[in-house]
Order: sequence, then structure tokens, then C-alpha cells
Amino acid sequence: MANETADENTACLLVPLGSLLKVVPMIDPPSQQPGQPERKVELDQTADFAVQLLVEEAHLVGWTRIEFLTAIMDAANSRIATIEEERQLERAGPAGSQDDQVQ
Repeated sequence: MANETADENTACLLVPLGSLLKVVPMIDPPSQQPGQPERKVELDQTADFAVQLLVEEAHLVGWTRIEFLTAIMDAANSRIATIEEERQLERAGPAGSQDDQVQ
């Protein structure tokens, strides 16, 4: 019997396969290269599927779909803000660099 594992940072589903459980990645890697128009369609479909799975699981355990989707949007907005802050800090350079010094 093969021991299937996934990277600890990869979201996975456990899919019943007879009496066994198979680890299946929740999100497949893109099949299109950056810049190809089909890549956006593929990404939209992938994101929609992932959100649909999360919403249905949350609903099954007692959350309303609306409150859970609202929480997803809040979390996504927070992550975007964090990424934007990190990018600004990277552009500013290390503290005390010449770019930060007053002439």
C-alpha cells in the first residue's frame, strides 16, 4: 500500500477509495502559462470550486453561507492588505539605507 502524503502547505481533500482514503490536492497547478487568456478562466474555475467546497463544508457544520462568504471576503481583503504592506516595505529598502536618509 502506497503512503500518499502532501506538502504541509497544500490544501487537500481526503477522498474515499473503497476502504481506503486517497489524499487529493484541493487545487491543481495551472496548465496555462502566465499571459495566456485561458489562464484567467482556469483560475476563476479553480477558485470557484475551492470556495464552493469550503462554503458547503461550513454550512454542513452550522455556519450560514452568507456569514461564511463574508468571512472569506474579510480574510482575503486582510491578506491583500498585508501583501501590499510587505511590497511597500520591500520597495522602501532596509531601515537606514540611503533611500531613507534625509539629505
